[in-house]
Amino acid sequence: MDFSFSSDQQLLKNSARGFLDEHVKPATVRLLWDDPRGESDTLWKEIAQLGWLGLSLPEAHGGSGLGMVETALLLEEMGRAAYPGPYWPTVLAATAIELAGAEAQKKRWLPAVATGDARATIAFLDTELDWRPEAAQTRAEKTGKGWTLSGRKRFVPWAHVADVLLVPAQTPDGLTLFLLDPRAAGLALEPVPVEMYAIIARRPELDRATARLARQRPEEVEARDVVAQEPRPRAAPGASIGIDVNER
Repeated sequence: MDFSFSSDQQLLKNSARGFLDEHVKPATVRLLWDDPRGESDTLWKEIAQLGWLGLSLPEAHGGSGLGMVETALLLEEMGRAAYPGPYWPTVLAATAIELAGAEAQKKRWLPAVATGDARATIAFLDTELDWRPEAAQTRAEKTGKGWTLSGRKRFVPWAHVADVLLVPAQTPDGLTLFLLDPRAAGLALEPVPVEMYAIIARRPELDRATARLARQRPEEVEARDVVAQEPRPRAAPGASIGIDVNER
């Protein structure tokens, strides 16, 4: 079995390295490191024009319809250049919408991601820092207006620049995914100071692009935006997935 890259994959890898070597030099990374935003909107638009943001998204929604191998090639080159930006969390959130979202949700978010008009991130970890689905502590309760979410998420990458947050929460039917507007009432973003021991220098508040979601009061999510919820199998806690989008 031949595991070598195809000619197209190798071309993608080489072109990505050339672009990043030219546009993401160490001096650029250090400047963005000290910037409160931590990333460049110009650079984000340029990688969108290169087709990187829609690389694995379906062609029907503005993507290229490629796979995770091509995405991994890009991530390898981005890691080599220490690219500062929300590429990976945006791709993960967009993939979740593609797999579990309704058609209206796909039309709303996938083309916007592919063109660089939207950034997304994932808020998976709760206070216990446990990755198991059944360990999720954030709760979602059905109300007359829809859903009320309450809880605290930690270490949410690039939350301060995201246009939408992908938030798992426990419901009576099992673990459910919600898409929330980071500017919604009742949602607070709190920067997390981080010390990093790296090749450069140890520095407090290094990763200013990492934030913690702190729920100050319950967030209302309209019922009309509920996609679907499948009853969770008793033998497999957390297997149920649904998406709720708050587009107010």
